[in-house]
Amino acid sequence: MAITTSCADPDIAWQFIRTFLNEDIQKDLSFNTDTLPINKNAFKRNCQEEIEVNKEYIEDLKKDASKISPDVLADMIELTQQHADSMDALISSVSASQSWDNDVMNIILEEAAGFFAGQRSVDDVCKNIQNRASIVVQER
Repeated sequence: MAITTSCADPDIAWQFIRTFLNEDIQKDLSFNTDTLPINKNAFKRNCQEEIEVNKEYIEDLKKDASKISPDVLADMIELTQQHADSMDALISSVSASQSWDNDVMNIILEEAAGFFAGQRSVDDVCKNIQNRASIVVQER
């Protein structure tokens, strides 16, 4: 999320964005998903809840152990505070990130095919990529 220079009301836009940074909202948006909250307190709360949920899950499986393969029980990992601390340390050590835009990446792949097939020059391909990608970004 971002506030552009052409935003009609930057204060309201900031209030909207700040809502998503709230600890409770971050916790709720990220729990049981493949995302991590950017709010550290929400991350810690999610870790604690995951540890508790995991513990209950494993206890329930052990109660019904006769219905479950011993290999499955043996492979179960009980989450601990040490796991959460290790994850926190890993996240805190990250100093860079990488991302890409799928729409732009598809343009690059489509246009590059002509170059690799020997049908178009690198300059022609780069010009087409720049033109098409600019249109995609402008339309957002």
